[in-house]
Amino acid sequence: MPPSLVRWTFHSPLRLVATCLAVVAVLVGTVVLVDASSEPRAVARQPQQSVKPQPTPTPSPTMDRPQPTQSEVVTHAERKAAASAAKAFVDAWTTGARQTMAPRTWRRAIRPLTTPTLFEGLSVTDPSRLPHAQVRRVRADAVGAFAADFTVTLTDGMRLGVRMVSDRGRWVASDIRPVGA
Repeated sequence: MPPSLVRWTFHSPLRLVATCLAVVAVLVGTVVLVDASSEPRAVARQPQQSVKPQPTPTPSPTMDRPQPTQSEVVTHAERKAAASAAKAFVDAWTTGARQTMAPRTWRRAIRPLTTPTLFEGLSVTDPSRLPHAQVRRVRADAVGAFAADFTVTLTDGMRLGVRMVSDRGRWVASDIRPVGA
């Protein structure tokens, strides 16, 4: 409070009482408003209807799992497209070592097969240090409408975990790592 207001309040006993009453009125009004707004609304009573207990359905395998929506249904063709894209990416990824490609040429080859984030991460990779093997087998671990996980086995026995994501109607790699890492 400014000193002039304090001086004015204490100048006469009547002003002091009036100021104290005004402060108390504001506090009481605030408490009443808060209390009124937090009170539960009165609900009109409706006559209660008797409810007969319904028998509980026995669980079945289809009740335990939610049914996929139309956008989540993955067709065989989509699964095959995702697996083909995973194979194409791993083939391009290991080609740099097999063909002793220059890093710049190798990066140009893998760029359209990856997400921008993965491409950025692979930009520091030396392709000559990658496995010299080829893809032997691609196994789908999980395939959804927008993402798929694959285990890719190479001819030298190395296994890679590859995550593919759907990007504007095509499958691109978003992650690659040795299985178990």
